[in-house]
Amino acid sequence: MSGAGSTLEQLTITDMATTGLAIFTSDVSLVDVTILRSGMLGAQASTADGLSATGLLVADNNTEHFNRAPVSGGFKIHKSRGVEVSSSAFLRNRGNGLWFDESVYDMTVVGNDIIDSVGNGIVVELSAKALIVDNIVMGSTKDGVLVSDSGHVDIWNNTIAANDRGINIVQGNRRAADLTQPGHDSRQKLPDPTVTWITEDVSIGNNVLADGRGKCVLCVEDYSHERSAAQMDITSNGNVLQRTDATHPSWIVVWSRGVGNPAVYTSVAAFTAATGQDADSLALDAQPALAGTTLAPAVVSVESAIARPMPADIAAGARRSAGVRHLGAWD
Repeated sequence: MSGAGSTLEQLTITDMATTGLAIFTSDVSLVDVTILRSGMLGAQASTADGLSATGLLVADNNTEHFNRAPVSGGFKIHKSRGVEVSSSAFLRNRGNGLWFDESVYDMTVVGNDIIDSVGNGIVVELSAKALIVDNIVMGSTKDGVLVSDSGHVDIWNNTIAANDRGINIVQGNRRAADLTQPGHDSRQKLPDPTVTWITEDVSIGNNVLADGRGKCVLCVEDYSHERSAAQMDITSNGNVLQRTDATHPSWIVVWSRGVGNPAVYTSVAAFTAATGQDADSLALDAQPALAGTTLAPAVVSVESAIARPMPADIAAGARRSAGVRHLGAWD
């Protein structure tokens, strides 16, 4: 697609050799589009400012087993601004399910199901200003939600279950101030002050993190060993953090200390005592948080006490009333 302002609606694209759909222009709308069994990637978008995608079914892509990086799987978007992906399903893609990379700015991910990705479920990488709300992310072989070298991200009211790590927030060595690094949006004044590739200002609230298969449920690491999670301004509260038992995963939280190895916590109580984070959250060990994709009775009974009032700006993106108290994604 190269015609600005175009709409693609009620189209099915199947069995393409490499990529099913490619978008290289602004103000495109995708409505009720199905993309199945592409050889490498279901869909891609670049310089696609104002992209709106709703009602997508992107399933079973990367049939030729291309490497997960630099690109394969469900839907990859890069070098775009003002993007919304809503009410869609990304199923069984061999690679990342929904991937924002290389200087995407201002993205809203709301009301989607990202299931059984052979890779990460949702990725925000080298980007900034993202709202991830009211999604179900389950069965990823890697992270449910990965925020990498990206700032100003709100992760609220998602059901994130049976992934490797539930939420993984990381900082690497890449910085947008280094113009020799690939991934800049050359349409912007460089270095772009709005997309710094610095992980900062990430809020985590009202999520259900359950049945993780990795070493931690909530994980924050700075691989450059420069800043602690507090210096990165990572905040978390009002969540459900559940493990199948007290040692699986072995750590409930990994929390950057900047220099040296991160701190690790084997209980939410110890994490809260050390950091003040997740003071209102619910910890469950050897007790289910979910019945399928809905809240288990033990969680429903305490929902109003655990969930934090949804801030107005996040509620607007989720199409909910400000101040609503709810745990996980809506049914």
